[in-house]
Formats: sequence, C-alpha cells, structure tokens
Amino acid sequence: MKTLTRLRKNDGFTLIEAMVASAILVVALLGFLEMIEVGYNTSMLHKQKTTALVLAEEKMEEIKALNPRRLDDWRGLVLTDTVYRNGVTYSRRVTYLDRAGQPAEQFITIDGSQAFYLYDVSVTVNWEYREITEQVELRTLITGR
Repeated sequence: MKTLTRLRKNDGFTLIEAMVASAILVVALLGFLEMIEVGYNTSMLHKQKTTALVLAEEKMEEIKALNPRRLDDWRGLVLTDTVYRNGVTYSRRVTYLDRAGQPAEQFITIDGSQAFYLYDVSVTVNWEYREITEQVELRTLITGR
C-alpha cells in the first residue's frame, strides 16, 4: 500500500505547475514577438531611408549634369516633385541657396582672373513612416561662370 501512495505523489505535474510553466512560456514568447516587431520596423525604416537617399542622389546627379551656365536660370528657384517607390510616396525639394541660406549666388574670384558663382544646392526628401514625417537632406556646392 505504501508503494502505491508513493507512486501517486511522483506521477506528474500538478495543475498549478502547468499553469506557471505556461505563463512563463507566454511571457517569453511575447518578448520574442516584440523583438521581431522592433526589428521589422527598424528594417523598414532603414529601407525607406536608403530609398530616400538614392532619390536625393539621383536628383543631385541630374543637377550636377546641367551646364553650369544654366544654373543662373535656376537661381533662387525651389523645385519639387513626388516619387512613388515600394509603396511609399517621397517628396523631393531642390533649393539653390547662398551660404547665408538666402536664394542667391555668391561671386568669387580665383587669383583675380576668373569669376565664378558659388551655389549651395540642397536636395531634401520627405516621406511618412508610421504617421511621422521622416527626412533626409543632401547638400553640395556647385560653381558656375
């Protein structure tokens, strides 16, 4: 009779032990799922930032390919366009500024013999991610005669 009682005590898990083990497992899984979500969101944001940088670089290369004399025609203009890539709408804005941030040009001379205009060109790309406006900006200096 004693051996039968001893067997029943060591027969398996109690309901309380099973519930505690299940609760620990659920908490661990929720933490793991949260980590996956954060990783996914970070990955998507970086993918969108990379796309925005590529769009800004494309526009900057278009500007650099222009004849520098045509830059005089664009002085002070703000150019905008919208691009749709990978399910996201990106808004690009191109601005030609002087070094003080005003639409204008700077006149510089090298050794007093040649005159150049110095343009501060900015390409800004905006887009929405999770109801927050994100932005990247590229800037460079371009000379024109």
